[in-house]
Amino acid sequence: MSKQIKGLSTKEVQERIQNQQTNHFKTKTSASNWEIFRRNVFTSFNALNFAIFLALLAVQAWSNLFFFGVIVLNAVSGMLTEWRARRMIDKLNLMNKDFIRVVRDSETISIAPEDIVLDDVLLLSAGEQVPSDAIVLEGIAEANEAMLTGESDLIVKNTGAELLSGSYLVSGQIYAKVIHVGAENYANKLMLEAKTHKPIVSRILYNMDKIAKFTGKIIIPFGLALFLEAFFIKLLPLKDSVITSSTALLGMLPKGIALLTITSLLTAVIKLGMKMSSYKKCIPSKHLPELMFFVWIRPERLLRGK
Repeated sequence: MSKQIKGLSTKEVQERIQNQQTNHFKTKTSASNWEIFRRNVFTSFNALNFAIFLALLAVQAWSNLFFFGVIVLNAVSGMLTEWRARRMIDKLNLMNKDFIRVVRDSETISIAPEDIVLDDVLLLSAGEQVPSDAIVLEGIAEANEAMLTGESDLIVKNTGAELLSGSYLVSGQIYAKVIHVGAENYANKLMLEAKTHKPIVSRILYNMDKIAKFTGKIIIPFGLALFLEAFFIKLLPLKDSVITSSTALLGMLPKGIALLTITSLLTAVIKLGMKMSSYKKCIPSKHLPELMFFVWIRPERLLRGK
């Protein structure tokens, strides 16, 4: 170690810890269970079908209630699909938990990556991952940034060069000063972007909800008119009046599209699960999150064949 590199003192480390300038990073950007439940259950389409269900239930028309099973299955399949997607996103992780060597009080010690503070001096060698964005103080090395940028060529890092968190050293040994910690690190910004919930826009679901909203504007007065006609003009019993008007209203709601949506989503989930199982046989489990992250964030590199 160079005599000029002394690293931070214990007092300086404590000051940075008090100022929350540490490498601790926690993020919770995935949708909660309640948000997923609300998004799939409290829709205009479900509300209209539920109102008809209650009307039929009130007159004990048991044989006419089976339609609601399609509605429940549609909501459940939507929630299961989102929960599966959330689990996959939560597994995305670029950073490992291996101990890192740092220079403090002129001595080299090993600490956990989250215990790194701003301005810490790191000692990195070939095979180690860069835990925080840093500037090279001394030494020379080759870094692999493919997982971050998609660039497969090794990049030479010497004095003054910037190291990106999440990259790996392939050769050499360097001392580097930490310039970013926690959420400010390049790798953590990418992970935050990947884990931030982005609602999936399905044309089928969008159009189905649009039809339900339009139908909802006319279905209540139309349903009331049908009931009054059956009960007061045709003099049908209350139960028959409710069944007759409900049958007509159910024909106005796109349950066929809902059933098609269920089939499409469940088929996609099953096929994806089978493919992921096949990939796990070929790729070590510890590398799957990194592969998923690269495909998620850097698809343009794959399309260009770089």
